[in-house]
Amino acid sequence: MSHAPPAAPLPRLLAVRLLVKILRRGLPFDQALLHEHASPFVHELLYGVLRHYFSLSERVSRHLRKPLRAKDFDIFCLLLTGVLQIHHMRTPAHAAVNESVGVVRRIGKPWAVKLINAVLRAVACDRREPEGIEARFDHPGWLIEHVRTQYPQHWREMLSANLTRAPLCLRVNTTKTTRDAALDTLQRDGIAAVLGAVPSCIVLEQPRPSAQITGLASGEISVQDQGAQLAALLLDPCSGMRVLDACAAPGNKTSHLLEHAPGISLTSVDQSEMRLQRIDEECARLGLPCPSIINAPLEELAWWDGQAFDAVLLDVPCSGTGTLRRHPDIKVLARADELESNHQRQTHLLDAAWRTLKPGGKLLYSTCSMLQRENEDIVRAKSARADAVVLGLPQIGASGLTHVKTGSGAQLITTPQGPDAMFYALLGKRA
Repeated sequence: MSHAPPAAPLPRLLAVRLLVKILRRGLPFDQALLHEHASPFVHELLYGVLRHYFSLSERVSRHLRKPLRAKDFDIFCLLLTGVLQIHHMRTPAHAAVNESVGVVRRIGKPWAVKLINAVLRAVACDRREPEGIEARFDHPGWLIEHVRTQYPQHWREMLSANLTRAPLCLRVNTTKTTRDAALDTLQRDGIAAVLGAVPSCIVLEQPRPSAQITGLASGEISVQDQGAQLAALLLDPCSGMRVLDACAAPGNKTSHLLEHAPGISLTSVDQSEMRLQRIDEECARLGLPCPSIINAPLEELAWWDGQAFDAVLLDVPCSGTGTLRRHPDIKVLARADELESNHQRQTHLLDAAWRTLKPGGKLLYSTCSMLQRENEDIVRAKSARADAVVLGLPQIGASGLTHVKTGSGAQLITTPQGPDAMFYALLGKRA
C-alpha cells in the first residue's frame, strides 16, 4: 500500500523554521534552503526579515515584557515575520495577527497565542521610528562604523542601497550574438530591459525567474551582476595568452574570460570540487571550450607546473559585504573578528598567485567586499614590492558606474540600480 508524501508545511511555518536555522544555528541562506521547496512568498519573508532584521528586532523587543527563552526563538522569528508583514508588506494588522496565531498552533505552543496577539497589535499602533543606530540603518554596528569611516561621502547611500532588491543583470555571450541583438530579442518577447553600463551587460527592468529569460537555455546570455562583469574587461587578456583564473569556482568569470578573449589558454583552479563541476556545465551551455580545471588549494602551489602565466584573475574569498542586497544573511552572520583571518588568507592567496605570474604580466585582484581590510590594505602591501607596479583602471571611469578611487584600485559603490560593491586593483609585474 502506497503512502502519500507528508504535506508541505505552511509557508509562514516553513519561513520560521528556516529563520531559526539561519539566525540561531548560523547556517548561510543557501545552505538553510538546501532540499527545501520554498515558495516565492517564503523567499519574500526570509529576505525581508534578513534585510530589516535589526529594526524588526527593536520593534518586537519594545513590546516584550521580558526576553523570550532561547528555546522559544521560533516564537521570536514568528514575531519578526508578523512585524515585517505589517511594516513592509502592507498586510493589515488583523491579517498578520491571525496568520501568525495559526502558525503558533502548528508549532505547538498555545501559550504564545496571547503574546503574539499583544505584541503585533502593539507594534501596529506604535508609530515611533527605530532609535538605535543598528535599527535605524539595519546593519550591524561594526559594519556601519567601517563603512562610515571609509566612505564618508557615500556611506548613507551604500547602507540604504543594501536594503533594496538587486537588479537582475544579464551578460551577453558575444561568441554567439551581439548585445543589441540580444536586447531586441528580449524586448520582442515582452521582457523590458535596458543596456547596462558595462559593454556586455543588459539590465532587466523587473527581475523574473531564469526559466522565463529568452536566450538563457541556448547559451546566448548568462546571469551576472554588471560589477562582476568588469573583471574580464579589466584583465583584458589577448588570444594566445596563458591565463589563470585563480579562485575560479563556480566559474562565472571563467566563462566570461573565454567569451571576452577567444583563443586564450585558460587554467581554472579552486579547492571546491563540487563547485568546479559547474564550469564544465556552463561551458557546455555557452558553447565554449572547457579550460584546464584543477581541484587544489591555490596557495599550496603543488598544482603548478612552473610555467608562468601572462595574466591572472584573483577573485579571492571574502566577507561578501559588497553583495548584501543579494545575501542579507551576511549582515547577521558575519563578525568583525573574521576580517583579520580573511586578510591573512587573502594575503597568502595573492602571494601564491603572484609567484605564478611572469615578468611583464598583469594580475587583477578583486573581491565582492566593501571593506578596506580585504581590499586596499592587501594590494597596498603587495604594490610596495620592487617588482610590482599599480596599473590604471580607465574602464571603470568610462563605465560611469559610481565608484571611489583608492590608492591602488577602485571600489564600486552600490546604488539602487547599480552594481554590487566590487573592489578591483590591477598590478603589473616588472620585467
